[in-house]
Amino acid sequence: MSDTRPSSKFGLGLLFGTIIGGLTAFFFSPTSGPENQKMVTKKIKELEKLLADSDLEKKVKEIFG
Repeated sequence: MSDTRPSSKFGLGLLFGTIIGGLTAFFFSPTSGPENQKMVTKKIKELEKLLADSDLEKKVKEIFG
């Protein structure tokens, strides 16, 4: 039996789906290069914040159970 929890598999699937969806939208978008650069920068910052919030949640769970 695997030690991987279903929630972690879901999280990985969600992460990969988000990345693939973002790349697909990026390459098929009708916007110009500079607009795409701004969009990518914004999305990267959002992803960094999401990951930072996720780490915080893990730390709280470790401390308080």
